[in-house]
Amino acid sequence: MTTSQTVYTQNAILQSLKQPLTEQEYRALEEDISVHGCRTPLLIWDNCIIDGSKRYELCRLLGIPFPVTCRNFTGLPDAVSFVCQTQLKREDLTPEMRKYLIGQQYHADLDIRVRECLKLFPAAYGQKQVSLPAKPQKKYETAHAVGAQYCLAAGTVLKYGRFAKNIDLLRGKNGELAACILSSALAISLENVGELAKLPVCALNRLKEKTDGNCRHIRYDDIRQEQHCKTPVPFRPKFAPQIHNLPAYDPDAGVSSLALTIPSWVSSIAHVEDHAALEHISPAAKQKAKTQLCALRQAADRLYRMLDHA
Repeated sequence: MTTSQTVYTQNAILQSLKQPLTEQEYRALEEDISVHGCRTPLLIWDNCIIDGSKRYELCRLLGIPFPVTCRNFTGLPDAVSFVCQTQLKREDLTPEMRKYLIGQQYHADLDIRVRECLKLFPAAYGQKQVSLPAKPQKKYETAHAVGAQYCLAAGTVLKYGRFAKNIDLLRGKNGELAACILSSALAISLENVGELAKLPVCALNRLKEKTDGNCRHIRYDDIRQEQHCKTPVPFRPKFAPQIHNLPAYDPDAGVSSLALTIPSWVSSIAHVEDHAALEHISPAAKQKAKTQLCALRQAADRLYRMLDHA
């Protein structure tokens, strides 16, 4: 991924964490900037606007200069966590947007905790093949820490984390439905969002058309109906089956395959010789092994003579 693509992706992720302004709020901001200029600096990190994207848009549109403040973050998770915590201070957040931001902060803080934990392991650990800590080992610790910030139980934070992941998955298939859910324009339970995100694009488009009318609620029955609705298969003309040519006859194939298999038999026999407690083996097991070994020896001798005289 090129630098410009990375910046574009990072900026898109950060902007998705901000609740859009209403038309009235946008006009009020435009009037304030027109009269007083841009009094609050834009917050920038790695060529991405952390705070002030609408101010930047209006300043460019109106030809008004704007101050800039740069912020240093170790990585994208740190920037995401910062934006989530800043946005969660807003009093006009919808309930769904608040849950989404808490879920996104949980995932970002989890990535940060794992990253910092991995730094504590010396390089020698990798040489000894010692398993490094994984995300599941940190998720409850992170959930408790995030929950303490917002007076929530760890289980609730984990549930919001799943909700945030499902919204991101849904946004990739149908951005309008995801936006409607986060703006509370479309009512749906957190559990049903997960089922909704699993639907194919065509099914989501049909549901979006239904919600464009008077339907402002998606129930599980609606999702289940789409799950069982078969997408019409486009007509494909039938062609005559192609005749595949058989592979050329290889006289060495059978013997070569056997030669590759025999070493595994020899290895298995050697393993029993080295590790089995032969004196403790039952008579029945001994007799069974001896019978099969005799059959193997006879078959091997027979094939050896055939190969020797061929």
